[in-house]
Amino acid sequence: MALFLTTQSQKAKKAYIWNSSHTKRLHNLKNYPSTIWLVSNAFVRQVKGNNEVYYKLYSAYNPKLKGTVWSGYLKKNLQKLPPLFDSSTAYANYLKTSRATKLSKLVAQLFPNTPIDLTLSNYAYETHESLIKNFSDVQRIAFDDNRLKTQVQKMAPSVAIKYIENHLNALGYTADKRQSMTKYYIGITIAGNSEAMDNPTLFTLSQKSRYPTVTKDLIDLMDYSHCTIVLGIPK
Repeated sequence: MALFLTTQSQKAKKAYIWNSSHTKRLHNLKNYPSTIWLVSNAFVRQVKGNNEVYYKLYSAYNPKLKGTVWSGYLKKNLQKLPPLFDSSTAYANYLKTSRATKLSKLVAQLFPNTPIDLTLSNYAYETHESLIKNFSDVQRIAFDDNRLKTQVQKMAPSVAIKYIENHLNALGYTADKRQSMTKYYIGITIAGNSEAMDNPTLFTLSQKSRYPTVTKDLIDLMDYSHCTIVLGIPK
């Protein structure tokens, strides 16, 4: 089971991760504000006469960091994919502000003079050639190697970005070249350690449920691994 969670900071100032018998405090969530948590089990425990949802979980970055915690201290790490946006401005703002897209934000900063483009981001997500008819010199940088994607997914964004930058440098996209790409626009679709969705109805459904959600159309238990950058010059 892989349900990806982040800390709700306002509730987690005195939020503890306990051992399985709930007799010993193991960790304080306030010390892990940027950690992504993976659920291994969800269950109900009676607390003061109320049924409360608890998670058995562990850190996506350090499996040894684990325990049991009340679900109210956490929220699902849900990510909107490019098809859910209607403008480049809206998508660019989302990449800057959403905790689920921190790695995308860091990748965008590697191309400081190259604006975010929604059409190119959609092309990074689904390679329909019609999406790039208004662009020239389109360059698609896909991290398709399964080993590479697996390694990046297991890293904290601050570590993964160094790995991605080294990979870009090896492909010839050095810091100087990235700095000079002023005529280009960039599309970014990166998802890792998040529940990434392109359907607004399912996104809302997953947001509402505290449990891992399973319906005919939604299996709220898996992450979407994707790491693609697209560059192009508007015609």
